Amino acid sequence: MFAVALKDLKSLRLAGVFEYLAGHFTEETANAYLVKGRHANDLPEMQTFAAYDEGRFAYWRFVFVLFF
Repeated sequence: MFAVALKDLKSLRLAGVFEYLAGHFTEETANAYLVKGRHANDLPEMQTFAAYDEGRFAYWRFVFVLFF
């Protein structure tokens, strides 16, 4: 069963800052790396870091601001 799961991820590709670390981009601003590889339906707080043919992996960026 594990092999079946890995077969689905065969098309996995890293996105965002990982593309910069791989040397694909040289002159970009810090904010540009945050939007590389985004999907059209990503919420502003979502950061896609890997994608494959059937979906993507993302983490949720949450900034807690406390006002006094």
